[in-house]
Amino acid sequence: MKNFLFLLPVFLILGCRPESLHLARNRSETGSGDRSRHTVDPEIPPASYPDTLVYVSAVEFPEDYDWQRDSAYGKVPCQLSLFLGGERILSIPAGPGSGISPDADRMRIREGHLYTDNLDGTETVIRRDGEELFRYPGRESLRGFLLVGGKVHTLGQNLDGAGFAYRIDGRPILQKDEGILVGTEDHPAFEGGALYVSSGKVCFSYTRETTLSREIILVEDGRATRSEPCPEALWVHDQRLLDGVLYRVEKRSAAEKDPTLVMDGQSLYPDFWYRGDSRKCLIFPSEGGAVVLGFSRPKGLDVPYIWIRGSGVPVARRTDVTMLLYEKGTVAYMAPGVAVVGEKQISFPGKMRLYSRKCAALLDGKLYLALTGDPNRLISDGKESDIPIHGFLTGVRVEVPEKSVSLSP
Repeated sequence: MKNFLFLLPVFLILGCRPESLHLARNRSETGSGDRSRHTVDPEIPPASYPDTLVYVSAVEFPEDYDWQRDSAYGKVPCQLSLFLGGERILSIPAGPGSGISPDADRMRIREGHLYTDNLDGTETVIRRDGEELFRYPGRESLRGFLLVGGKVHTLGQNLDGAGFAYRIDGRPILQKDEGILVGTEDHPAFEGGALYVSSGKVCFSYTRETTLSREIILVEDGRATRSEPCPEALWVHDQRLLDGVLYRVEKRSAAEKDPTLVMDGQSLYPDFWYRGDSRKCLIFPSEGGAVVLGFSRPKGLDVPYIWIRGSGVPVARRTDVTMLLYEKGTVAYMAPGVAVVGEKQISFPGKMRLYSRKCAALLDGKLYLALTGDPNRLISDGKESDIPIHGFLTGVRVEVPEKSVSLSP
């Protein structure tokens, strides 16, 4: 295993001190109130606006409730909060009777607003800042959420059986009674998760079983445009259309072909040391194409890798890495007690953890982390600030406004 470490590029940092950072399991589903928002004075010239806005979402509980033990799980009222630069700009009731779930999987930050989805009987309800936008029949788990031209695009897997639906403002554009969506909503390189825009078209992919094998279908603007067989695939980790080239990464039954990067129909197999039992593999855009980040277990070791056109390189010489990020040639990873971005290492005091992959972001080589611990803490490019709440942090969102920005509802 040691023999391949000489391949590490200089921008990857090796060997860090383990402590206590880890990915925690998301809370399960438990189910418009008063809001306080911050409004920017429109008379202030654009030059005075911050060039980077860092939002953090959180779930807060009553001070006398032990939310970590959570002995009354799902029965205690709580609230969702949104912070900007450490200032609370939104609070809405959540939990039982509110119609809003405290599950991190069911909330996301977009353009200074907090969007949530929730199940109400046989319907799925989409809200913004606690106010209902629309609802539609069917119980769905959202795999994609995207704002395009003022409209809300959702991609939901049916919770009551097979099938999925792609919708715009709740109106079905494509519905199928069979098929498994490829990708999750918390993909760190695509703000829409399984939904993304390529050449001006909203795209996603899904797989379905045929009588002989599995096939994968690419959908563009609600229309299936490509269908390919995946006879050797046990699972399709991810598929993305980037600059007209279709990339797919598969988990295959043969260890010597796992994971396989399929680039416009051409299969690229990993090097000997970087193959076998792949998991959590994601496609990231890169100059001149794409890279794949994920994990495999050569010789029984659970090692994080980056694959470039099939050739693999280990990201770190440790087996406890919980998350991998990539942007413009910079690799970042998180492990217990430490985060590494490029050549920079950030250590954390106390027991801190990421509640979900939404709690980490990499932009312009800067790492942003929303850490739940004692205290809860936001790390922005190495700068630390506490978020003093009784509860946990559910996500971080970094936005760079092109011009002036309004934070009013």
